[in-house]
Amino acid sequence: MRLKAVGGMLSENSLLSMGILLIFFGVCLILFAVVMSLFRRGARGTLKAGAGVIIGPIPIVLGSDKRLLRYMLLLSIVLTALAIVLTVLSYVLTR
Repeated sequence: MRLKAVGGMLSENSLLSMGILLIFFGVCLILFAVVMSLFRRGARGTLKAGAGVIIGPIPIVLGSDKRLLRYMLLLSIVLTALAIVLTVLSYVLTR
């Protein structure tokens, strides 16, 4: 995949390709985690899981453990703040 810049910015096709690639990577990562948890199930111990979804500026987190839930919430808040900062920075720099 070769990224083409148009006027100093990435073209729409390049951004679309990167988005599809990120989605594919995320799905592969989830499948890998599920397979690893199946192999680990035979071992002693408990299985802890958590998930986070950010819809707009609102983080939604799920977790099977209070400690894990706290980490997921903190991570989603940090990522939301980072997205807002990068959006504002991008707007300021391109004016």
